[in-house]
Amino acid sequence: MQHFFASIEKAKSVLGWKPDFDLVEGLTDSYNLDFGRGTFRKEADFTTDDMILSKSLVLQS
Repeated sequence: MQHFFASIEKAKSVLGWKPDFDLVEGLTDSYNLDFGRGTFRKEADFTTDDMILSKSLVLQS
């Protein structure tokens, strides 16, 4: 299984970027937008994921 790790340090140092939210604010916002509106009850649509993964498998062959 492949894992992805992301860091904002390069964007901060190279681009001078500063995030608008800290971790807690971002998680609170995400929770309110997803769970507060009930979007988590919708059936997940994985068509884009399937398309990306199928292309990845072709490239690896």
